[in-house]
Amino acid sequence: MNQLKKEDQEKYKRQFRLWDKCLSDNKVKTCEDLYKKVHASILANPDRKKKAGNAKPVRKIVDGSKARVTQDSKGRKWLRHFRLSNQERKSRVA
Repeated sequence: MNQLKKEDQEKYKRQFRLWDKCLSDNKVKTCEDLYKKVHASILANPDRKKKAGNAKPVRKIVDGSKARVTQDSKGRKWLRHFRLSNQERKSRVA
C-alpha cells in the first residue's frame, strides 16, 4: 500500500480509496492502528449485536402471471409458479 502510494498516486487512489476513507473516518493513520482500535473496542464490549433485518418479504401475484398461493394441511403457504408458453410471455410483455 505504501509502495504504491509512492510510485503511482492515481493508481493508489483507485485501489485504496475505500481504505483511505475508512482510516480517515476512524481517525487513524495506518491499517495497523485501525486493527488495534477495532480489537480494543471488541474487547471492551464483546457482546454481539444482531442487526435489524428486513421484515419478511411479501410476494404479490402480478396480473397475467400463472402463479397461485398454495397451502398444505399444516397451514404453511408458498407461491407456486407455472411455466408460461411463448405466446403468453409475448402477450405479457406487450
